[in-house]
Amino acid sequence: MEFEENDKLTVLEIINSSLTSVTPTIGLLKNLSKLEIVQSYIHLLNLGIFCGLAKLSTIDLYRNRITSISSDSTRSCFFNMTDTNFSNNLIDSVDLGLFRESNSIAGKDNQITLLSGNLISDYLDYIDLSLNKLQMLNICEWDTPNLNELNLSGNLLSTVPQCLENLKNLRELRLTSNRITSVNIESFATMWNLQQLHLADNNMTAIALNSTRFPPKIYALGLKMNLLTYLDLSFIPVKDMQIDVAHNLINSFDVSGTSPNVTSLQMACNPIDCSWYSAEQKESAVCDRDHAVGVKVCSSAKSVSFHTGTITRYSFVKRNCSLRSNGLSAKTQKQKNSRGFKSSFRPFINL
Repeated sequence: MEFEENDKLTVLEIINSSLTSVTPTIGLLKNLSKLEIVQSYIHLLNLGIFCGLAKLSTIDLYRNRITSISSDSTRSCFFNMTDTNFSNNLIDSVDLGLFRESNSIAGKDNQITLLSGNLISDYLDYIDLSLNKLQMLNICEWDTPNLNELNLSGNLLSTVPQCLENLKNLRELRLTSNRITSVNIESFATMWNLQQLHLADNNMTAIALNSTRFPPKIYALGLKMNLLTYLDLSFIPVKDMQIDVAHNLINSFDVSGTSPNVTSLQMACNPIDCSWYSAEQKESAVCDRDHAVGVKVCSSAKSVSFHTGTITRYSFVKRNCSLRSNGLSAKTQKQKNSRGFKSSFRPFINL
């Protein structure tokens, strides 16, 4: 597909095509503001060919066959490229330096194992790299003062990324469905604007929450589908805290000794359930103990590939709770079926 000079076309959409490359003649579409090539066969992406398109703000290459993103341009020219989506491709490495002018980067559901280059951007507020193969992530060299949301769910991280505390304006951090075994809430204490922390579907057996060093604006903490056996909420220094520990192995809990700052606690599908959903309900909360009638050995795709053995979980009759029945949490499965561009900031409903 070749193009001739055209100053009228502003939006170009190519969907479900046999196109295998983006022609350099696209540079003749001088007023192009949005390029969308989805469900096609593009296998290489050279950002340099967009250099002359001063009005191009959105590039959407969702669900192609892209294995590599590069640029043959010798100058920085992506000053209007605010939204970049390369989700659902076959990319295994990404040079973050290519996206310094972007407002949002959507690169979920690829094969990414390596992030290179320094990410320096005053504009960037959203990154989605979920459903990739990152085993570690060092963000110490990032300079992204306005980053609000970072999604790393569905990777292979065994620890939280280094230097997370540098992200002072981050509001939402998603680390769901990784390999994380240990988290210290104090690691997030200087993230002054963090509101939601999602750690569901990891391998944590314990988490210490009783600390004066707490992220000051956090109100939602998601810990469901881990291996927690114990939970102490006697001292939580932030108000109106919502905590989700459903689908764990907690067998004892002290409601009366819980901080009044915990206004919602979801405990369904534990050996003991003391759930409440408001400060008023907490005053009359009664713990309900389920009786395990069998033991479920989880041999999901995740437990087989991530662990040397199997994980023993309980299944309960009363609420028909089968724990970790698949490799990804329901939330992450939903993410996998969605498009990739930034969604609106959402309230805490399900962590």
